[in-house]
Amino acid sequence: MKILGAILVGVTVLAVSAFFIVRSFEDRVTDEFVSQVSLLAIPEGWKPLDDIVRREQFLCMSTNPCPSIARRWQADTGVTVKDLEQIASPAG
Repeated sequence: MKILGAILVGVTVLAVSAFFIVRSFEDRVTDEFVSQVSLLAIPEGWKPLDDIVRREQFLCMSTNPCPSIARRWQADTGVTVKDLEQIASPAG
């Protein structure tokens, strides 16, 4: 009985440790992704409407890949192709 208890404790500790290790790697990927998206040069007059970040996950069971980010802004004027090129140029 003591051996079974020791095995159960060992498996539990291993599972919890694996969870936290995987979660830290997932968070690192998500943070890097968000920092890259933050390089976009959004014009001053644009008002942010939404900011949805889907973090990296071990299993992604959706049509929306992970990590993914969806940001929306309200612009005072129409957006041209030149505007989009200027916004994206700092991000590479």
